[in-house]
Amino acid sequence: MLLYALAGNSSNLHNVVGILPDTAGLLLPLDGRDSRRCNYGYGIIHAIILEIAMAELDNIIHQPVRLRIMSSLAALDPGEQVDFVHLRKILDLTDGNLGAHLAKLENTGYVKIQKTFIARKPRTFINATGKGRDAFEEHIKALEAIIGAKKEADK
Repeated sequence: MLLYALAGNSSNLHNVVGILPDTAGLLLPLDGRDSRRCNYGYGIIHAIILEIAMAELDNIIHQPVRLRIMSSLAALDPGEQVDFVHLRKILDLTDGNLGAHLAKLENTGYVKIQKTFIARKPRTFINATGKGRDAFEEHIKALEAIIGAKKEADK
């Protein structure tokens, strides 16, 4: 059963069933600000849109270090690579921290890591995959939707 609730005291608690079919049970807590304005419909819709936008955030990319990594890689042309050492320096991370986050991104298919030798020294090059670029774009769109919903609510 689909249940959407606008939180508030017992006199202004509103349940909306079936506004968004195929969405699994969401409890939409609000601070009551919209209900105090007696603008119930707007508050409910705003909360649903915000909850859906939050659900669209990519949990792999949303982590702050991985977001910085993906931002750096997405700024490159498709197929262009960056050296591990250069990426580590611009992000001001340790080898282990960067390596762990890159492994997580590689396991999801968002980045490709290529290890090679140049002048008998190991070098690691990283680039964002098509899947990673698409996921990053969707994540940015979800963030923009959240910001847009917040701006609309503040009007």
